[in-house]
Formats: sequence, structure tokens, C-alpha cells
Amino acid sequence: MKYAFTKSMIAGLGYTYMNASSNGMVNHWNQVNTSVDYSFSKTTDVYLLGIYQAASGHVGNRPLQAIIGSSQTAYLGASGPDANSQLAMRVGMRRKF
Repeated sequence: MKYAFTKSMIAGLGYTYMNASSNGMVNHWNQVNTSVDYSFSKTTDVYLLGIYQAASGHVGNRPLQAIIGSSQTAYLGASGPDANSQLAMRVGMRRKF
């Protein structure tokens, strides 16, 4: 979903549900993406992007872990007590030529 607050400021919101089950794997991911973009001119803008992902399930006897933006095996990417969820944020400025 995309919403224009003004001509210069646009926000977006998205949700993705993923489910995979096979060969002893029962996996579920919920992901929410949000962004805000502010244009200074036709060629320059700044943006803020946030992504939150929560995972549940298992791979064999290991708990499934959340991995944002990685091609690693699902249980090898994150570590620690909150490995089943991740938050990623990006702030940037673009100049179009």
C-alpha cells in the first residue's frame, strides 16, 4: 500500500506471510515493511526504510531464525535469544542523474 501525504512525501507499507513445509521442515515467516520518502526536487530525495521479520517453526530439531536480506540457511544466520525476530533499518539519500 502506498500513500502520498503531499507531492513531496510518500509512505509505503507492506506485509508478507511465508510458509514452507517439507522433509521435516515446518516454517512460517511474517514480515512487515514500511518506508517514507521525501523529495527535495525531481532529482534528490531522502528515505527511511524499516523491515521487521518474525519466524517460527523448525529445521530438523533447530528453531527457525529470522533472516532479512540473506541467502544463508535459515538456522545459521542469526544468533542470540531473539534470533526468531529481526529488525533492519536504512536511511539514505538519492541523487538521480
